[in-house]
Amino acid sequence: MKRHFFGAVGSLTVLLLVAGCATDPTADLRGSVATVTISRNYVELNVGDSLRLNAKAYDSQGNALAALPTITVDDPSVATFRLDTITSGDPLPETDFWVTAVAGGSVVITATVEGVSGTSNAIVFPPIADSQYWPTYTLDATGVVDVITVSASDLIKFNTASALLVNGTAATTLSVTEEQLQAAVISATPLTGATVSVTNLDFVPPYGAVYPWGTVEFAQTADIRTALFDGAISVDASTQADYITLSSSATFGFADNATVLVDGAPTFIVSRTATQLVVAGSNIDAVTGGTVTINHALLQGQFDVASIVASNTVDLEAFDNSVMVDNIAAAPDLSAGPFPLVFWGLVDSGTPDLIVRFSPGADLAMSSAVDWATTATDIDVFYSDAADDFVECLGCGGSNPEVGSWTVASGDTNYFYVELYDGDPTIFRVTITSP
Repeated sequence: MKRHFFGAVGSLTVLLLVAGCATDPTADLRGSVATVTISRNYVELNVGDSLRLNAKAYDSQGNALAALPTITVDDPSVATFRLDTITSGDPLPETDFWVTAVAGGSVVITATVEGVSGTSNAIVFPPIADSQYWPTYTLDATGVVDVITVSASDLIKFNTASALLVNGTAATTLSVTEEQLQAAVISATPLTGATVSVTNLDFVPPYGAVYPWGTVEFAQTADIRTALFDGAISVDASTQADYITLSSSATFGFADNATVLVDGAPTFIVSRTATQLVVAGSNIDAVTGGTVTINHALLQGQFDVASIVASNTVDLEAFDNSVMVDNIAAAPDLSAGPFPLVFWGLVDSGTPDLIVRFSPGADLAMSSAVDWATTATDIDVFYSDAADDFVECLGCGGSNPEVGSWTVASGDTNYFYVELYDGDPTIFRVTITSP
């Protein structure tokens, strides 16, 4: 009997063990798929990079489920995936896979089990050296100035800090949006095969934020012409100084700090408005066909142009230096006027560059003003008595203009001096009035 009893129990045990091998004894404790997760919900890659990820399914209690997620990407042209068949599902219930970045852009990686999905966003940064991602540009040389228009690509865009450079020099930005940058190229000389750079570009993938991308440099461009001032220019050489008058055009006006150079030498600003600029030529010697350069012209009434060459050149006469002497013996007596007396000259040394004499037959009260073209220059103005002994400084304070007043008594002689105290040579103007 006992042998029979234990034999029956042994048979039951074997049946139970066999049944246990056929089903998961904890299966009833697990629910259906509630969530699917990927090990990283956001990744950044460069083209050519690969990254190993895994995906798992969970029930509502957070228990990992044995079901293995399937993997897809929404844009295989940007990134592809490859399953790791060796480790997927063993020893853990997960799908292991590799993601490889193929091209710039962004993709959504999706893991799915029983209709439940989880996602991860992958951003693939395009290499800045790969020109297939670059913006494109066109050059319009039909107007007075050359205009370059740069158009954004699918992934590379502009921002308010984006700028266009030609051979390293900033062009004048006309407009900038996310999709387009337009700039005027103001060149003093023709540029053949100039390098065009666009700075501060953004990488804007379909998914994700805006990422700073850097600068691209186009290898070559069409020829860029010399930018020419198309307003009117005239010269009046009938007086002691040669007056150059520049008048605005529909394209160019003048900024309130506009200046003019003749063959690179500064000129004296006589008057300046937005539509007309009058200067006195600074040359001491005659200039034939001197090139006139305008600094700070206004393009289309609103954009400051650093430098532009006038469309025609002018001949300038030498100054009449009859009153511009530098020694007492030659100083002319200008007591009789006519007032106001206006002299033009060039100050270029520490010795007097202008001396005139006043020996009136009656008391003569006078006021003087000396102004000059170059801001980094200090001119001193003073007068002395008949013995050439210093009497008074009429302007030694470094201001521009230097002004002063004095009286020469009947029968006395005074000498009026202008000399360079500090700074660069410059053209100056002396105005002496008497009531």
